[in-house]
Amino acid sequence: QQEAWNEALEWAETRLKTPSVWLEAEPLRSREWELVKVAAQLGQRIQQHSAPLKGVQSLGEALEAYTGGIHLVDQAHRWFEQERMRLLEPRLVHFESLAQATRHLRGLYHRWVDILNRQFSDLCMQHGFLPEASLQQRTLYEQVVHPLTQRNSTVGYFLVDGLRYEMAAELAQRLQKSGLTLHLKARLAELPSITRVGMNVLAPVSREGNLKVDGAFSGFRAGEYVVKTPEQRLRAMGERSLDSLPGGRRSPLGLSLSDIHNESPKTLKKKIASSPLVVVHSREIDSSGESDLGIATFETWLGQLYSAIQLLHNAGVDQFVITADHGFLLIDESREPLNMQGDRRFLLCDAKITQDSTASVSTHSLAYEGGPGYIVFPRDASTFRSPGSVAQTFVHGGNSLQERAIPVLSLSYRTRELVGLGQYILEAEAQPPLLGHSRIRVRLREGDNMMLGFENKTVAVAMR
Repeated sequence: QQEAWNEALEWAETRLKTPSVWLEAEPLRSREWELVKVAAQLGQRIQQHSAPLKGVQSLGEALEAYTGGIHLVDQAHRWFEQERMRLLEPRLVHFESLAQATRHLRGLYHRWVDILNRQFSDLCMQHGFLPEASLQQRTLYEQVVHPLTQRNSTVGYFLVDGLRYEMAAELAQRLQKSGLTLHLKARLAELPSITRVGMNVLAPVSREGNLKVDGAFSGFRAGEYVVKTPEQRLRAMGERSLDSLPGGRRSPLGLSLSDIHNESPKTLKKKIASSPLVVVHSREIDSSGESDLGIATFETWLGQLYSAIQLLHNAGVDQFVITADHGFLLIDESREPLNMQGDRRFLLCDAKITQDSTASVSTHSLAYEGGPGYIVFPRDASTFRSPGSVAQTFVHGGNSLQERAIPVLSLSYRTRELVGLGQYILEAEAQPPLLGHSRIRVRLREGDNMMLGFENKTVAVAMR
């Protein structure tokens, strides 16, 4: 309650690491200290990033600042909400005090996220809502995925509905291992940041930087057909990347997480052998969030994604691109919606709306052809009034960095464990500079138990 985060965290970590007679006598005290620990970690993160976009002058700089550390506030908040749901119960000795303190901390986070949203909205209104091409979601397939499909290797392309950047960062930490080259970057999702927009632009539907909108963002036109379903996304990807490869016209292999986990390793390997591009559509994170089950299940789905990547790698996939259609905001029932009717985080209208609480962008400035004239968003983390039953804690569709910063996680497995084969050993030694040039002496030699002859063989070596 005093916001003494460092002291609270030190106390919690000390008591959870060191055997204590008090925790043995009252096991529920351990649950209290676990809650204090994640709460103090969130408080620390908010304090460290109290002025999140100070000095930022462009959308690219804002995205760099968010992925460079600001996202850790959202990660700490997700962990806090997960543990709060699991640990905070009336049996606790200090239940009332902890409930009051967690409400206070929730308020601090919501004020922080409002500040970040307003700063980012102001940047967008000043510099435009559409970033440079290398940071656009619509160019991701052409710039990242398509080149991989032309390299005579099998590519796994994961389209994960609602995978927020901070969750991908957590997934990347779990995946780290020797023999794996891993890069995590980010792009800005198209607006509005909803599934029927983001999922479809992850297929090659952009033409010279423009998107032809079908209806009220029900899909995007690619030639003579509209891309709006998983099957049509596969068709667009196959026409762009696979039709020109040896073997003639074909479509990528489409899988779900359950397909991957339920197939036998032998069957999965056989399926993958017939397609150089495997596309995985995952809806679990978004579906559980929309059902108000997200906080309790997010860790489960991260674990399922991790396992699916391992299973596909074992079946022969060496290159992966994992991305998302959009992120999300975690809110609570204490927030009153704005007195405007529409989707939770955006409105579609024909005329520009000018209010202090909202930001408007024309679809023309977003390089959309067709569709409504303007999209309107709350400037902060507020929502609009929406008819029908809606999720209480999980929202997306708006212009916040939590919703728009999508991960682009690239994995490249360079080596495979081959039973019965030895290794080459690469030795490098720094040499004194010569005529202003740095020098390295490199020697390649056979390792122990080398079973292949070295004569008449070429070993490719790359220096980075």
